[in-house]
Amino acid sequence: MNFNINLENIKKRCGLLLGIFVFGGVTWGFYLASVPDITDLIESRSIVYFFWGSFFLLLMFPVGCCFVLAIAYVTFTKSMQPPRFFDRAFTIGIHIAGVGFVVGNILSFIVLFYPLGTNYVLCERSGPTSGTYYTRTEEICEQVKYLLKTKYSDIEKLNDTLDGKPKQQ
Repeated sequence: MNFNINLENIKKRCGLLLGIFVFGGVTWGFYLASVPDITDLIESRSIVYFFWGSFFLLLMFPVGCCFVLAIAYVTFTKSMQPPRFFDRAFTIGIHIAGVGFVVGNILSFIVLFYPLGTNYVLCERSGPTSGTYYTRTEEICEQVKYLLKTKYSDIEKLNDTLDGKPKQQ
C-alpha cells in the first residue's frame, strides 16, 4: 500500500474546520443574544431588556447555519471543491442577510414605537450600542436601577417574582 499525505490539503481542511467552529460560535451567539429579548417581549414580561439588533440577529441565525453546513460539506469532500451551485447559494445567502438586516431594523423600530412605547416605561439605557431596560411601571424601574448598581444578577429573579414564575435553578 502506498499512502500519499498532502500537507496542503490537511492545512486547508484544518482552516475550514476552524471556520466551521468560528461561524458556528458566532451563529450560536446570535441566537443566544436575540431569543431572550424577543421572548420576553412576546410574553409581556414586567421587565424587558431590548437590544435594537435582536431581530436582525435572529434573522441571521438560519443564514449562519447554512454557511456552517456549506463549509462542512466542502471540508469533507474528497476534492475540496464545492459544486457550481454553491456560488449561487452563497450569493443568495448574502442577499438574504441583506434583506434580514433591513427587515430586522424595520421590526426593531416598530417594536420600539408600538409595544415598548405604549405599554412600557423607558427605564435605563447604558449607551447607543447596548440594550435598554423597559418596565411596566415607574416603581419597577426604580427597583431595576437599584439592582443595576448593586447586584445585576438579581434582575431576572425580580422579573420572575413580578410575573409569578417559579424560581429557575
